[in-house]
Amino acid sequence: MGYSDHTLDYSSAFTFAANGASIIEKHFTLSKKLYRSDPKHSMEQKEFNFYINTIKDIWAINKSFVNKDKFKPF
Repeated sequence: MGYSDHTLDYSSAFTFAANGASIIEKHFTLSKKLYRSDPKHSMEQKEFNFYINTIKDIWAINKSFVNKDKFKPF
């Protein structure tokens, strides 16, 4: 399952990543000040790094198996 992210925030992509999206498309730009509409709705380097690292963390968490039977109360 994939997700094409055209939003200006992070929450929808993080939600889709947590719910099984294995491919996420996001626009990247060197500067939001460039001419045309795409750069204004794209991410610059710093925010794109945060975006990618958080999605990788979400995917790693989803792959982690926790055996709840192992941690029984007294």
